[in-house]
Amino acid sequence: MSQGWLPDIISTDVARMPDRTPTSLLVPMASFLHLGMSLDQIVERVTTIPGKILNYPEKVGTLEPGVPADVSILELIDEDFEAADMSRPAHTRTLKKQFMPIATMKSGIFVKAPATT
Repeated sequence: MSQGWLPDIISTDVARMPDRTPTSLLVPMASFLHLGMSLDQIVERVTTIPGKILNYPEKVGTLEPGVPADVSILELIDEDFEAADMSRPAHTRTLKKQFMPIATMKSGIFVKAPATT
């Protein structure tokens, strides 16, 4: 990143947490924010660019009129959390911001909000 090399797409691939459970896409998004990518660059790399590269028959990764709205509503909060990679030995980094899920819409219909306590 310090040399200007940015990923085309941000995904989890087969990323796992230290306990081997699948990781959330929100973790690499927060990691790239920590490394200096802008919020706009990150959102583009988890929405628009993958939609174009994967060439789905329907339009995805956009909020254009007439396209089904599949939307994750997130909040970016200032809160430290530890992010680990799966290198041996594992390296951790304290990130200063994280994305929190607020709600999900599928085809424009409200589907889910996180459980509240």
